[in-house]
Amino acid sequence: MKSFIGLTCALSLLAGCELSTSDDDGDDEERTGTATGERDAARGTSIPVEAGTPTTDAASPGSSTDASNPPVTPGGPLPAGFQHSNIASGAALTKYGALSISHSVGLDTDALAFTGAYADPSFKPQLVSTADGELAVLYVESLVTTTGGAINVAGERPLVIIAEKTIDHAGWIGSVASGTNGYAAGGAPGSSSPERRGFGPGGGSAGNATTGGGGGSFCGLGGVPLGGTPAAAYGDPSLIPLVGGSAGGSANGGSASAGGAVELVAGVSLLIKETGGINVPGRGTDRNAGGSSGGAILLESPQVTVLGVLAANGASGGGPIYGGVEGTITSTPANQGHDEAIGQGSAGAVVNGGNGTSARAAGGGGAGRIRINGAKITLGANAVITPSKDTPCYSQGTL
Repeated sequence: MKSFIGLTCALSLLAGCELSTSDDDGDDEERTGTATGERDAARGTSIPVEAGTPTTDAASPGSSTDASNPPVTPGGPLPAGFQHSNIASGAALTKYGALSISHSVGLDTDALAFTGAYADPSFKPQLVSTADGELAVLYVESLVTTTGGAINVAGERPLVIIAEKTIDHAGWIGSVASGTNGYAAGGAPGSSSPERRGFGPGGGSAGNATTGGGGGSFCGLGGVPLGGTPAAAYGDPSLIPLVGGSAGGSANGGSASAGGAVELVAGVSLLIKETGGINVPGRGTDRNAGGSSGGAILLESPQVTVLGVLAANGASGGGPIYGGVEGTITSTPANQGHDEAIGQGSAGAVVNGGNGTSARAAGGGGAGRIRINGAKITLGANAVITPSKDTPCYSQGTL
């Protein structure tokens, strides 16, 4: 399985890697968030915080966090008047101290735990049940990720990180397939069985030995093999509820997981630095299988600044000889690089997955969704927003 980030220098998340962050959007944009519709009642109100009992586990050697056994405090609700999406009013959350990530760590939303050699098990995501499903929610005083730091999120539940104060993000957050069930932060799993419709509400059509699979749909439609019909789009631009993408259909080989769903909330400000990004791509597939769709990214804070990458692109479809390629972190669509008439993945201004131009060439995955809610939203001139901000798959709103 390929790394979720897709860095041009390597897929290793090492410090010093440079991102390709060229963008066609021109000058810096400073926008006052305007709602695309009335805020949904599901946004809830500020969280009453209950004191919790800190874990007594010590941090792992070389821990990427700045404290083992982080302080767990009663804290207080998020700033007066600040409303956040997808967490119902009255949810009781334990608030942990400041969290700093400087290495690559995993986060399992099923096990509700950080994983890996550099993980600090003292910080524990919490289970929040909503009318639309379950979320893994981590509530901290503040979050800092440095260049070279990364959070690889796997599991069936989408992830919500709430910082009472600030989020300063110079590393990466991305969805990866769980080794247990194949889910990627709420993104639908691929199928290891041949000739199966893709999992998820927008799962692509099943293929077979002579027909490629359809690409997964989300905001954008999945592409189809010659003569096929795409799955319908689904979800709401507000990302209420918070849901991930759908997988492409398998053919004579398996399909791969779709992009997951990640929500970041900061009570004061949220900054995605030039070296930082969030990537929730459709993953690469086996031969003839449809590309999976991109996932969902939701950012909320009174002040949101994006200078890096927000990517929710679909994967390319597979062909008779080669498998598909995971969604990119640029406005250039995923393409396996072989002349197999496959459908490209979505990217940039193109939100639908490409169609295969032969019966055995599978369709590409459709675009996911990106939403930013804030009183002041600033998008840098070199920020990469894909699907791009002039498409229906990107939207802004107020708090």
